[in-house]
Amino acid sequence: RDRAKQNADAEAGAKGWRLVSNGPLGSGTGYFWYYEKDGVGTVFWHYGKFSAHFTGSPNEVQEFFLRFPK
Repeated sequence: RDRAKQNADAEAGAKGWRLVSNGPLGSGTGYFWYYEKDGVGTVFWHYGKFSAHFTGSPNEVQEFFLRFPK
């Protein structure tokens, strides 16, 4: 999780994204970071050995993330 957080923070910070929300997933083996900038949302998601990153309108990103298997 620490390495995933460093990657998410570095990528988002370098592009000027603002951290809106973050937290653990499920039993604590996963974690997410949600950022916004100029009406666009992006999520970095890490779960064990798997990671994902998706970007789009804030509503679309949040709806997709809520449906994503956790």
